[in-house]
Amino acid sequence: MDRPYSSRTLMSTGKVREMAEARMRTHARVIVFFNELTDRQRAVLPEIIGCPVLSRSDLQAAQDSVPRPPATGLANPPHHPDRC
Repeated sequence: MDRPYSSRTLMSTGKVREMAEARMRTHARVIVFFNELTDRQRAVLPEIIGCPVLSRSDLQAAQDSVPRPPATGLANPPHHPDRC
């Protein structure tokens, strides 16, 4: 590890700069971290990087909150050519 960690982000300043540059280059609208984020990281990283930051568990929580249609019990419902 050649660079010290930032107490604000708990990451090296070089890594945060890399992420910000990659986000601008790719026009990413959000960055998703595999690891959990601290409250401090959630507050500071979007300001530095310039877009929302999420963790994997944020995506899982969002997915779990989406209502699902009722199960029909059929993986592939029958096709009826006479119905639109």
